[in-house]
Amino acid sequence: MTMNVNGIGGQLPGVTASGASPIAGGRFDGQWQYAMNDTSALLGMSRPQLDSSVAQASNLSTVAAGKGVSEQKLIDTIKQGLQQGGSQLSGTRLDRIATRIAHQRHSHGSWNTASSD
Repeated sequence: MTMNVNGIGGQLPGVTASGASPIAGGRFDGQWQYAMNDTSALLGMSRPQLDSSVAQASNLSTVAAGKGVSEQKLIDTIKQGLQQGGSQLSGTRLDRIATRIAHQRHSHGSWNTASSD
């Protein structure tokens, strides 16, 4: 399974379900890892369970709703993970990136987003 994440610095190369770097050179790897680890903890799931659930539900927001977690709590958790991972993003830009991560559509083994940043 491969995930593609768009929006954090443009088009991002694939990341495997095991969590390989989502951006060339690993520039944002720590941020991605923290965000997904925090999200899986929030939802009471392991990373592999989260990846599998996203594949079945189409996006993180849908998985969170199924677990009774509000979209705002999900977005706040993603933002916290990005910041813990060293992101210098803040304010509206951080909100926009976290929201896009929550809504990225899972399709044919990859996470995609229809909008551009």
